[in-house]
Order: sequence, then C-alpha cells, then structure tokens
Amino acid sequence: MRAGQNHNGTVVILDDGCPDTSVTTNFRVACESIFGAAGQGVHSSMLLKTLINFDRDFGLPIKDLIFVNIADVDGRSSKLAIAEGLRLAKSFNPLAINLSYSLSRRDTEIDHALQDLADSDIKVFVAYSNLFFEEDSFPASSKFSIGVKIGESTARENHNTIVVQRELVEDFSQEQPSTSAASILALAYTLICEVKPESTDSETAICKVLGNEM
Repeated sequence: MRAGQNHNGTVVILDDGCPDTSVTTNFRVACESIFGAAGQGVHSSMLLKTLINFDRDFGLPIKDLIFVNIADVDGRSSKLAIAEGLRLAKSFNPLAINLSYSLSRRDTEIDHALQDLADSDIKVFVAYSNLFFEEDSFPASSKFSIGVKIGESTARENHNTIVVQRELVEDFSQEQPSTSAASILALAYTLICEVKPESTDSETAICKVLGNEM
C-alpha cells in the first residue's frame, strides 16, 4: 500500500468507545458504535493521546480519526463484535485500522473480514496480547493482519509482525507501556514512511528498519 493513492485521510480505531475530545488535536474525531456496544472510551482516550503526542513531533497524514465502539461497559469485546467492527471500518475506506483486542483462539469469521480488508489494500494493525502466548493471540497472529509487539528496539520481525521499542511506547503514550500503544505507533510510523519517507533523521532510521514497502 502507498498511503493516499486509493484511500482518504481516515484512520479507524476499533476500541472501547469515544475518547475524551477536550484535548487539542489536529484531527477531526468522530465516534461510531456497533449495536449494543457501551464502552466508556477510557482506552480510546489513551490511544488518541498517543497519536496527538506523535503528531506534534512528526505530523501525521491523518485528517479524520473514527473511533468505533466494539466493547461492553466493562471494556470487554467479543469475536462477533470484532468481526462487525472490521466490516464497519471497511465502509470508511480508511488508510489503516487499529485493533487492540485479542482472542485466545482463531476465528474464521474474523479471518475472512481481515482477508477482505487486505484484498482492499487496507492494513489492520493488531496488538499482541499482554497475557497470552504469542501463538495464541488472535487476530494479531493472522496472516492478514500486522501484529505488533513491544521489544528492546523497533524492527520488522517478519512480513506480518512489527516490534516497537519500549522507550518509544513509554515516551508517546506517557503511560505504562502496552502492546495497544505500540500498535497505534506502528500504524503511525507506517503512514509516515509511506507518505513522506525519510523526512527527518529519526524518521529515516525508523523507515529503514521497517522498510518503505510495508
């Protein structure tokens, strides 16, 4: 995918609801919800803050952030909610999609939704679970998604997995590092590398590590 060729400037975040929008941001923030979702937006607020911090340093090619609520009131999701959220996300023709939820078993319906998005040249960045073994963390382990982990340095582990340096996650999220924050950063770095590669020394270093053809 080369960002901007076939998609608008939209990123869709499937999470626990509408974030706190009282903070100053360069993005237009909108909120959607699948049927029955009642998440409170606590986790979404962390992801928005992380993107705002990243945007201040680098400038992201994002116009619109659409948060899709796929969680219940306790912040939990399900395989049916994830599948429905992925289908809804596709309707916005986004640059990319971010998903923080993990299942301990592979699900055929979700895999089909991910394949449909991949066929439409839409990448889905998925956080590996902080609890499960990596091989059990789905949909991060799907061949149709880009799974994201935390490590000692930022690197592409393989075609479908990116490792983001722990210090970067801490710096941009300003919270205890999590794979969720790492996932949204992997998405952000990918957009930077695809739209305006090698703009600064730090961007050049990341883009060389991750590769421009992502």
